[in-house]
Amino acid sequence: MKLLVSIAACLVMVCVVVPTQANAADYVGAGKCKMCHKKAHEKWETTKHAQAFSVLQGADAENPECIACHATGYPGSGPVAEEMKNVQCEACHGPGSDYRKVMMKKKEYTTEKAVAAGMVMPIEETCKGCHNEKSPTFKPFDFAERQAEIAHTLDKPRGE
Repeated sequence: MKLLVSIAACLVMVCVVVPTQANAADYVGAGKCKMCHKKAHEKWETTKHAQAFSVLQGADAENPECIACHATGYPGSGPVAEEMKNVQCEACHGPGSDYRKVMMKKKEYTTEKAVAAGMVMPIEETCKGCHNEKSPTFKPFDFAERQAEIAHTLDKPRGE
C-alpha cells in the first residue's frame, strides 16, 4: 500500500511540477527579433542600451548585481552568453519564445495576441527595475523623456 501511495505521489508531482517548468518562456535574443523588426533593431543599435554590457569594468563585469541590468535574461550566475549581452528587446518586452511563435503567424498576429502570449508592454516600473537608486550611476529618471529616446515602431504595424 505504501508503494502505491508513493507512486501516486510521484505521478502527481510529475503532472503538476513538470508542466509548470516546461511552460516557462525562454529568452531568444535580439538577433531573432531583428529578423522581422529591422527598423526597431536599427533604432536600438543607436541607444545606450545596445552598449550597456561594455560599460562594465573590472569586478563589475563579473558582479551578478551589475550584470542583471547590463545583460538580458541573466540567470543570476555564471558567464553571460555573447548573444544576451546588453539591454535587448526582451529586457523590456519579456522572454520572447512564446510570443515570438504568435508573431511568426504574420497574417494572424496582433499586438493583443502577442501580449496574451506573454509580451510585456513596458511601463515606468519596468524601466525602474534597473534605473533606480541601487545603481551607482543613478540619475533622476524621467520616464517620458527616456522613453522618447528609445521609442521605436514595428516595420509593419499590425491591427489590434
